[in-house]
Amino acid sequence: MYYKEKHTRITHIYAYKCMKNGFKVTAERTGGKMIEKDIEKYLVRRVKQMGGLALKFVSPSMAGVPDRIVMIPKGTLYFAELKRPNGKPRKLQTAVHRLFEKLGFHVYVIDTKDKVDKLLRGENFEF
Repeated sequence: MYYKEKHTRITHIYAYKCMKNGFKVTAERTGGKMIEKDIEKYLVRRVKQMGGLALKFVSPSMAGVPDRIVMIPKGTLYFAELKRPNGKPRKLQTAVHRLFEKLGFHVYVIDTKDKVDKLLRGENFEF
């Protein structure tokens, strides 16, 4: 088992134990580090403030789909893949993102709150 996989597994076990005992798992509880869940909550809150929806996307028939379908008023729709800071999509996720792009849909990989804000302001950023 690689160190990264082992570290991720330990982090997930820690998060599960915290939730089981009634603690919220936030950046403060993970040594000040931002986790994917924090960025996802921020995206959902900001989209809601704009009058839009950020729906959880789960597809039983296809693995690797983005985390959220984001719908902004006036007909804007795109997909968001949330990652912890400096996190990268897996190969399968990247392949699915390319497929969605071929079909004409934008898929954004978001790993910071700043990227959430830039996206919702309509600014481009590297992903």
